[in-house]
Amino acid sequence: MSEDPDFQTEHAQKSAHLKSTFDAAVKGIFADYDVDLTPPEESTGGGVRARQHMRLLAKDGQSLVVGAANAAEGTAELRTLGCMLEISKERFGKELPIPAPEYMKFLDRATDVLRTFGMKVSVVSTVKTK
Repeated sequence: MSEDPDFQTEHAQKSAHLKSTFDAAVKGIFADYDVDLTPPEESTGGGVRARQHMRLLAKDGQSLVVGAANAAEGTAELRTLGCMLEISKERFGKELPIPAPEYMKFLDRATDVLRTFGMKVSVVSTVKTK
């Protein structure tokens, strides 16, 4: 992704700003994990490719998607801790040791940032399967 706003579409610029703000806001919440928002494409195709994933990254390289945001649509979805523990058990054969107080702080902070960007935020307890 180009960091030069002159080469980004309007949606990509908004998504890039969301990423930098989100990443800064959630930095340091977890002792043993990092959280980030994936970068947007240079061109989102009029918002079609504007979805960005929120990732929980363990020090050992394991990662889980804890939510997603779409600046073009103005929507975001976050997953509950119970949902994340279920996903980690399915994916890794065990529940990752995600501290509940840290995860709740993450959900609160992420919700605040996303709403500041005018997004409608939903919190889901199950993952939709195809």
